[in-house]
Amino acid sequence: MARAAAKPSHRIENDNEDGNDIDMNDNRNDDAFWRFSIGFYGQPGVAPRCLELQDRFGIDVNLLLFCLHAGVSGRALQARDIAALEQAVGAWREQVVVPLRGVRRWLKAPPAPFDDARTAELREAIKRIELESERLQQAAMARVMNAVGHDEVAGSASASASTPAPAPAPAPAPAPASASASATNLARYLATLMPTLSADATDTLAALLHTAHPQAPAAAHAAALRQAFAIVTSSPQDPTA
Repeated sequence: MARAAAKPSHRIENDNEDGNDIDMNDNRNDDAFWRFSIGFYGQPGVAPRCLELQDRFGIDVNLLLFCLHAGVSGRALQARDIAALEQAVGAWREQVVVPLRGVRRWLKAPPAPFDDARTAELREAIKRIELESERLQQAAMARVMNAVGHDEVAGSASASASTPAPAPAPAPAPAPASASASATNLARYLATLMPTLSADATDTLAALLHTAHPQAPAAAHAAALRQAFAIVTSSPQDPTA
């Protein structure tokens, strides 16, 4: 995602580059999830953190953004929601988005016999197609969640009434309910990817949570994320599935 200097515009792009900006006045961008994504991704430090999570931990940035968008919107995702999203878009990501990203990145340094200018034009065209594939993925995710309904946040979403929470480590001012929902949404998604939550991943995700919910410090978000992940992974089946 990038901003043009003369006219505010944005683009979603999992590699941190300029070009192919999308005009925010484009009437195709009227979906709330897309608007959140392009606004959030343009915040300082967000793009490189998302890229790190994608490349180091295999995180789908669109799913990560959806977890945050849901939390900010007061929506608590359940394990069944994460499963429905992955089922709906997993094949699209692997067969369309990831290959396009690979081609675009490979074309950064094409073989010597190929014309640099024309290769750069091809790469720009692939960027536009990749971006459209991301937009289509997000639209599909929004439709899936609109079809299944949602659970509103009521207090902290990071614990289930039927599952005792481990004692949290001391932390600065606790995160508000919507931030706890975002942390829990992320924890439920991360639990499908990794058996443990590394310190590096926690710190990077906490920084993103702080950007989405600046009312609480990153340390509070890290504590909420660790607690939510421990709860989600403490039993073979998430009790809220």
